[in-house]
Amino acid sequence: MVRYLLDADVVSEVLRARPDPSVVRRLRECRGEAALPSVAWHELVELAARVPAGAVRRRYAAFLKDVVSPSLPVVPYDREAATWHARLRSGPSDWITLADSMVAAVAAVHGLTLVTRRPAAFSAYPGLTVERWHGG
Repeated sequence: MVRYLLDADVVSEVLRARPDPSVVRRLRECRGEAALPSVAWHELVELAARVPAGAVRRRYAAFLKDVVSPSLPVVPYDREAATWHARLRSGPSDWITLADSMVAAVAAVHGLTLVTRRPAAFSAYPGLTVERWHGG
């Protein structure tokens, strides 16, 4: 059963030269309980396309194909999320980025805990539970 919605910054932590051991441990522990919002999948694919060609790009592409895709289902930005999102953005929203608010909408409407490196960026979203797995 999916309980956690992972922001792109959590998934991409594994690709860092020195990944945060707390994140790596939690990712292992939550197998089968985590998913990606479609917005984060987009961000990861775009990141892989933007890194310099060669070995680094191949590493990112292989990570997405061989690790992320088979282990993390993608939760779509659907009608319910779009409705939640529109209501949120209909008020004062200069503090809300489009991608972050879409991720928040997916987490909120599916009752999932959003895991991100930047919990403060999501602190004002109503009805959203946020966790930070990074240790430092």
